[in-house]
Amino acid sequence: MKRKCKHDKQFKKGRIPWNKGKKGLQTSWLKGKKGYKPKHSIEEYNKNNPPWNKGLRGIQRGKNAPNWKGGLTKLSVAIRGQIDIIKLMAKRKKIDDYTCQICGKRGGDLETDHFPVSFAEIIKKYNITNIEEALSCKKMLDIENLRTLCKSCHRKTKSFGRPRKRKNDAREAVKGGK
Repeated sequence: MKRKCKHDKQFKKGRIPWNKGKKGLQTSWLKGKKGYKPKHSIEEYNKNNPPWNKGLRGIQRGKNAPNWKGGLTKLSVAIRGQIDIIKLMAKRKKIDDYTCQICGKRGGDLETDHFPVSFAEIIKKYNITNIEEALSCKKMLDIENLRTLCKSCHRKTKSFGRPRKRKNDAREAVKGGK
């Protein structure tokens, strides 16, 4: 059984559309007729109704932002953003032939991991406090201390992100305490 639709009459086969053969923008059928007058012109409307955000540009930027921390970029973010480090990571990906070194997945969303000495361990061990010290540190720029990983494998490494307890560690601690 065929379903009835309220648009069946509009879209019937063989029906000629109202705008067939007409070119360009279609105007109101009243426009230009005697007695036609729009309620408001666009200019008048814009003049009486300013945009909701007029004068608010930059209100939450810089010192006015709710998460402002004195204009300091975290050191690790600043180091990773240096062109020398970016080029080094790209070179490592090319050496690894854009392949994850754990699962063997080729291409996709690849990341560069500091291994066997993690990024945080290098900063702590060599007491790096600024970008200049980081760029002069040989271990930081050592291409042999890098490896290419896919996103999922990188998340599984112990050195990824903040040090945190993993589910298995918590379960072992509970078992060991009984």
